[in-house]
Amino acid sequence: MKNQYLEELEALKSMVEHMPDGEKKRRLGRSQTLVLNADYLPISVLPLHTVNWMEAVTLVYKEKCRVVESYDDLVISSPSTSYRVPSILVNNRYVRPKRRVEYSNFNVFLRDDYQCQYCGEYFTGLQLTQDHWIPKAEGGKTKWDNIVAACKKCNHQKSTQNQKRWLPRTIPYKPDFAELEAKARKRRTTVQDPRWIQYLDWSGPIHVNDGIKTYDVEEEN
Repeated sequence: MKNQYLEELEALKSMVEHMPDGEKKRRLGRSQTLVLNADYLPISVLPLHTVNWMEAVTLVYKEKCRVVESYDDLVISSPSTSYRVPSILVNNRYVRPKRRVEYSNFNVFLRDDYQCQYCGEYFTGLQLTQDHWIPKAEGGKTKWDNIVAACKKCNHQKSTQNQKRWLPRTIPYKPDFAELEAKARKRRTTVQDPRWIQYLDWSGPIHVNDGIKTYDVEEEN
């Protein structure tokens, strides 16, 4: 059985590799599959747990997951076989979600609500930087209780002035998982399939980009 599914997986992979370049091949390369736990809740929203089409197909062949929904227009075909790319999978066995807070840019900015901790303005992740409240030169460490979100302008000004006068709006700290998860659910997110939405319990704005059209859920309704 193992050799059989490996051969089938390789055949699917080969079909995609030999597919002529075009929008369909590009969409396959960008496609993601939402993976749910056995209780039909997302395994993670920090970030949202998704896998690419090859990982999704592998999980199904290994009988670790089963298909809940498939993309109607993403089909891998050959003269002898065809396979619809999964959009949503559910685990056959319950997996205990990891609730450990990882240190990362994303989580630092999320903790600080994407707000510069000096000027108070709100920015995107690309416009923010990590700032060492106590500078490295004075022994400051790269850790939760010494890092704040700062816009590039404030970060630069702070580095050229008396840094001890720059007090962040909120003293940096390590957040707990529940706090970050609640904040994540209030922020704007993008999904590739509107059928994902019913499983997300999302309170923030939702944008759909399925590779063909793009819209905000509120606008569609």
